[in-house]
Amino acid sequence: MHLERYFMAQAVSETAQLHRSVKYLILDWQSASDGSVDYTTSVDIDGQISMVFFSPDSGGTRPTDLYDVQINDVLTGADLLLGTGANLYNATAVLRIPILTNGTQYYGSPVFAGKLNLVISNAGDTKGGVIVLYWR
Repeated sequence: MHLERYFMAQAVSETAQLHRSVKYLILDWQSASDGSVDYTTSVDIDGQISMVFFSPDSGGTRPTDLYDVQINDVLTGADLLLGTGANLYNATAVLRIPILTNGTQYYGSPVFAGKLNLVISNAGDTKGGVIVLYWR
Protein backbone atom coordinates (compact mmCIF):
# COMPACT_ATOMS: atom_id res chain seq x y z
CA MET A 1 0.00 0.00 0.00
CA HIS A 2 1.33 3.40 -0.99
CA LEU A 3 0.55 6.31 1.34
CA GLU A 4 0.99 9.94 0.39
CA ARG A 5 0.80 12.86 2.77
CA TYR A 6 -0.42 16.19 1.46
CA PHE A 7 0.26 19.45 3.26
CA MET A 8 -1.62 22.69 2.76
CA ALA A 9 0.97 25.38 2.12
CA GLN A 10 1.43 28.23 4.54
CA ALA A 11 0.72 31.77 3.39
CA VAL A 12 2.07 35.09 4.66
CA SER A 13 1.58 38.57 3.29
CA GLU A 14 3.62 41.48 4.55
CA THR A 15 3.07 45.22 4.57
CA ALA A 16 5.73 47.61 5.85
CA GLN A 17 5.82 51.31 6.74
CA LEU A 18 9.50 52.22 6.72
CA HIS A 19 9.53 55.99 6.27
CA ARG A 20 8.36 57.42 9.59
CA SER A 21 9.84 57.75 13.06
CA VAL A 22 7.74 54.78 14.22
CA LYS A 23 7.88 52.00 11.65
CA TYR A 24 5.77 48.86 11.41
CA LEU A 25 5.60 45.52 9.69
CA ILE A 26 2.26 43.73 9.32
CA LEU A 27 2.43 39.96 8.86
CA ASP A 28 -0.92 38.41 7.93
CA TRP A 29 -0.32 34.68 8.27
CA GLN A 30 -2.00 31.35 7.61
CA SER A 31 -0.49 28.13 8.91
CA ALA A 32 0.31 25.01 6.92
CA SER A 33 -1.69 21.83 7.58
CA ASP A 34 0.77 20.86 10.33
CA GLY A 35 0.04 24.12 12.21
CA SER A 36 3.34 25.79 11.41
CA VAL A 37 4.64 28.89 9.66
CA ASP A 38 8.28 29.47 8.72
CA TYR A 39 8.62 32.72 6.76
CA THR A 40 11.50 35.12 6.18
CA THR A 41 10.64 38.75 5.46
CA SER A 42 11.43 40.17 2.05
CA VAL A 43 12.64 43.55 3.35
CA ASP A 44 15.76 44.42 5.31
CA ILE A 45 14.80 46.43 8.36
CA ASP A 46 16.63 47.69 11.42
CA GLY A 47 15.83 49.30 14.71
CA GLN A 48 14.72 48.64 18.27
CA ILE A 49 11.42 46.92 19.00
CA SER A 50 8.76 49.14 20.59
CA MET A 51 5.85 46.67 20.78
CA VAL A 52 4.20 43.72 19.06
CA PHE A 53 0.47 43.20 18.47
CA PHE A 54 -0.95 39.69 17.99
CA SER A 55 -4.48 39.24 16.65
CA PRO A 56 -5.83 35.73 16.00
CA ASP A 57 -8.41 35.09 13.28
CA SER A 58 -11.94 34.25 14.39
CA GLY A 59 -14.40 31.59 13.27
CA GLY A 60 -13.13 28.60 11.33
CA THR A 61 -9.60 29.97 10.93
CA ARG A 62 -9.09 30.73 14.64
CA PRO A 63 -5.74 29.23 15.75
CA THR A 64 -5.46 26.52 18.36
CA ASP A 65 -5.35 27.96 21.88
CA LEU A 66 -1.85 28.50 23.28
CA TYR A 67 -0.15 28.73 19.87
CA ASP A 68 3.43 30.02 19.77
CA VAL A 69 5.08 32.82 17.78
CA GLN A 70 8.75 33.73 17.44
CA ILE A 71 10.26 36.51 15.38
CA ASN A 72 13.89 35.59 14.98
CA ASP A 73 16.85 37.69 13.90
CA VAL A 74 18.10 35.92 10.75
CA LEU A 75 21.72 36.79 11.61
CA THR A 76 21.76 35.35 15.14
CA GLY A 77 18.64 33.17 15.30
CA ALA A 78 17.67 34.94 18.54
CA ASP A 79 13.97 35.32 19.36
CA LEU A 80 13.45 39.09 19.32
CA LEU A 81 10.18 38.63 21.20
CA LEU A 82 12.11 37.20 24.18
CA GLY A 83 9.44 34.55 24.67
CA THR A 84 6.51 36.99 24.80
CA GLY A 85 4.95 35.23 21.79
CA ALA A 86 4.60 31.91 23.61
CA ASN A 87 1.22 30.43 24.58
CA LEU A 88 -0.98 33.04 22.89
CA TYR A 89 -4.73 32.79 23.40
CA ASN A 90 -6.85 32.14 20.34
CA ALA A 91 -9.77 34.41 21.28
CA THR A 92 -8.01 37.60 22.39
CA ALA A 93 -5.80 40.13 20.65
CA VAL A 94 -2.86 41.15 22.81
CA LEU A 95 -0.11 43.76 22.81
CA ARG A 96 3.30 42.73 24.16
CA ILE A 97 6.52 44.67 24.81
CA PRO A 98 9.67 42.52 24.82
CA ILE A 99 12.03 43.88 27.51
CA LEU A 100 15.62 42.89 28.19
CA THR A 101 16.06 42.69 31.95
CA ASN A 102 17.97 40.76 34.58
CA GLY A 103 14.91 40.77 36.84
CA THR A 104 15.79 43.99 38.62
CA GLN A 105 17.33 46.24 35.97
CA TYR A 106 15.78 47.30 32.66
CA TYR A 107 18.13 47.22 29.64
CA GLY A 108 15.73 48.16 26.83
CA SER A 109 14.15 46.29 23.95
CA PRO A 110 15.95 44.05 21.45
CA VAL A 111 17.63 45.62 18.42
CA PHE A 112 17.82 44.01 15.00
CA ALA A 113 19.18 44.60 11.50
CA GLY A 114 18.30 42.72 8.34
CA LYS A 115 15.61 40.21 7.56
CA LEU A 116 13.42 38.59 10.20
CA ASN A 117 12.17 35.00 10.38
CA LEU A 118 8.58 34.42 11.54
CA VAL A 119 8.15 30.99 13.14
CA ILE A 120 4.73 29.85 14.36
CA SER A 121 3.92 26.48 15.87
CA ASN A 122 0.89 24.72 17.36
CA ALA A 123 -1.55 26.95 15.44
CA GLY A 124 -3.64 24.15 13.94
CA ASP A 125 -4.44 23.14 10.36
CA THR A 126 -4.82 26.18 8.06
CA LYS A 127 -5.40 28.72 10.85
CA GLY A 128 -4.41 32.38 10.83
CA GLY A 129 -3.91 35.77 12.38
CA VAL A 130 -2.12 39.09 12.09
CA ILE A 131 1.06 40.25 13.78
CA VAL A 132 2.12 43.90 13.79
CA LEU A 133 5.71 44.66 14.81
CA TYR A 134 6.44 48.30 15.71
CA TRP A 135 9.98 49.69 16.02
CA ARG A 136 12.03 52.88 15.96
